[in-house]
Amino acid sequence: MRILIAEDEPGSKLLRRPIEQLGHDCLHVENNEEALELFEDMKPDLVITDLEKPRIDGAALCRHIRSKRTDQYVYVLMAVDGAEHIRPALEAGADDFLLKPIAPEALDGRLLVAERSIAIHRRMKETRIDLDRLNHDVYEEGRRDSLTKVGNRLRLEQDLDALAGRAKRYGHSFSVLLSDLDFMKKYNDTCGMAAGDDTLRSVARTIASFGRSGDMAYRYAGAQFFVVLPEQPLERALIAAERRRAAVEKLGIPNPASPFGVVTISTGIAAFSPTDNQPLEHLLRRAEEALVKAKASGRNQIYVNDQDRASLAPPGLAAARTSSTPP
Repeated sequence: MRILIAEDEPGSKLLRRPIEQLGHDCLHVENNEEALELFEDMKPDLVITDLEKPRIDGAALCRHIRSKRTDQYVYVLMAVDGAEHIRPALEAGADDFLLKPIAPEALDGRLLVAERSIAIHRRMKETRIDLDRLNHDVYEEGRRDSLTKVGNRLRLEQDLDALAGRAKRYGHSFSVLLSDLDFMKKYNDTCGMAAGDDTLRSVARTIASFGRSGDMAYRYAGAQFFVVLPEQPLERALIAAERRRAAVEKLGIPNPASPFGVVTISTGIAAFSPTDNQPLEHLLRRAEEALVKAKASGRNQIYVNDQDRASLAPPGLAAARTSSTPP
């Protein structure tokens, strides 16, 4: 253990040698002011201090220690005639007391008690940390799609709600993409569900990896993926959507059920405005409507929701994008 002794009586200095002989690191200072200065740097496991000190007494030192850490053991030194100070010392955070003068031969047992208590506290702390980590992992797993490992619908709803709140508060806007794998049902019927699952995982990784660090990807439903683009206007959203569309096509996953010959995606785009008083379900519905039109236009396309298209610059920008017409 690392032990800090704060005491100025001559007898206390004799404690250092037997403590070190028992295999502990020990530092002796004359007063609690010095102990406070050394406390953060030394991070002692055990502190031995006297209650009756000028300026900073032992109780004040105990309170300071307990405000910083709970796994340190504190002994307070007191004379036999100072028994009335025991309870205040314990209430201040001391763990136990030692009566002066201290017999060196009794130290081993008292230090063993302190060492066991410290070990128990630290195991409890480690257990709490492990439980907190486990709870966090369980919480995160409950918000992640088990197949593709992107966010699930629950996480989407939570993140969208938080993002919309910030957007309204600070006057920001954002765009969303809703993508669907083209001819996926026919793909599963032809290639099998296992191949379909592999394809969903590959496409999810691609959609999630293309974009800024703040972009968020989710599995929306079935073979549909949702992407949130914080603070991105529609013009930038079109570019982001095209990059993802082209990247999925470039994967070159064969799809014998598709006229394109490979797996592709169609994407609908909608935008959130800070002045929009509609519920978030309205934003999702607009993205869904744009996706339907992208698929109706021939698939492997990008389509901006009709309500949002008027805000695009320059005016008259085409609503639909095909694989052969990059934005």
